[in-house]
Amino acid sequence: RLEDATTPLNAEPFEVRQCVQDAIDHLAPMHEKRDTRFVLDFQRDLATAQGNELRAVVDYNKSLSNLARHKATTLDRYHLELS
Repeated sequence: RLEDATTPLNAEPFEVRQCVQDAIDHLAPMHEKRDTRFVLDFQRDLATAQGNELRAVVDYNKSLSNLARHKATTLDRYHLELS
């Protein structure tokens, strides 16, 4: 919801972390039955998903910052006054 520049940064719910944890919990028993290649592929995919999550959070925060800048509300947002 980029139209609401009063929302604190990082307040947007990112459910990726919970999805990843659910996948780990669900697939953990399978690790014991699979070969090393399966585990390495899973770990690679997990690292990629975590990187994508971080990139999404950064992009979201940049968008909020740009929106506040374009709306010229940065000073109001942080209750700052120029003297």
